[in-house]
Amino acid sequence: MNKSHKAYCAHCGGLAKRVRGAKIYPHRPDLHKKFFYECEPCGAYVGCHGSGKRSLGTCANAELRALRGKTHAAFDAMWTSWASADVTPNQARTLGYQWLADTIACSLDVAHIGNFNAVLCEFVIRKSKEQQFYEPIAP
Repeated sequence: MNKSHKAYCAHCGGLAKRVRGAKIYPHRPDLHKKFFYECEPCGAYVGCHGSGKRSLGTCANAELRALRGKTHAAFDAMWTSWASADVTPNQARTLGYQWLADTIACSLDVAHIGNFNAVLCEFVIRKSKEQQFYEPIAP
């Protein structure tokens, strides 16, 4: 496995192993062939991009996965509220991710909710709700 494709557990710091979806979601045949990284000691996991080598973020336990879902819901509601006759949905999404990067003071390539811990998730939820329906700042 390429060093750049390793996934580490956000909870215990251990190295996660790449497994098939059948192990993580035995009740979901539609996910059986997909790849995930799983930390066996603590049970945290994360999905992978299509090739199955690059993770979608850091491993997360059930609580953090649920919080990341709430973060995405708040963030998505914010940037979709920016779409208008003058701003297409794609432009609004791009502006949203730029806003996210600026808000958490990181580069665009790091601004992914799948990498966030609980504290950062709560911060982004709060900031997204504050920003919702406001006009985006043009690039």
